[in-house]
Amino acid sequence: LPTAVGAHSARELATLMVRDGVLTPFQARMLLDGKTRGFVVAGKYKILDLIATGGMGAVYLCEHTLMRRPVAMKVLPKEQSANPGAVERFLREARAAAALDHPNLVRAFDVDRLPPGNNHCLVMEFVDGVSLQALVDKHGKLPAPRAADYALQACAGLQHAHDAGLIHRDVKPSN
Repeated sequence: LPTAVGAHSARELATLMVRDGVLTPFQARMLLDGKTRGFVVAGKYKILDLIATGGMGAVYLCEHTLMRRPVAMKVLPKEQSANPGAVERFLREARAAAALDHPNLVRAFDVDRLPPGNNHCLVMEFVDGVSLQALVDKHGKLPAPRAADYALQACAGLQHAHDAGLIHRDVKPSN
């Protein structure tokens, strides 16, 4: 590899490969931690970064390898993938998201199972930006007109879901 010239350690090589665009920083960290598999999932999604983790799993920034489109992939943890009730809730969320089409809602593209652990995943539209919670944490209280505009947009999406017979149940600024 041309990037290997001048590298005296695995860490230096990883730094050079990130610099040259061969790896993302996330991929380099995974390799340095000894994780060498799972960078491409379901044969078509390349994992680029970890966006967030929570009680219902982790969300990754991925790229659809053929379409070269960024997507968000929510992965149900292994322990929950073994729980039929948790899997059914996850699939119900996926079906609900797939049934909705509104500019203020994230669209669902795909649902799948990922070997080797058969974790379930939901592939969704990637929306680049920060959550309302992160915005407020960074900049403080928003001016009233701006806060009202954001609330109106959220309400429009929630109304669309409600009209389809769905209730969100976890509305908060970080969501």
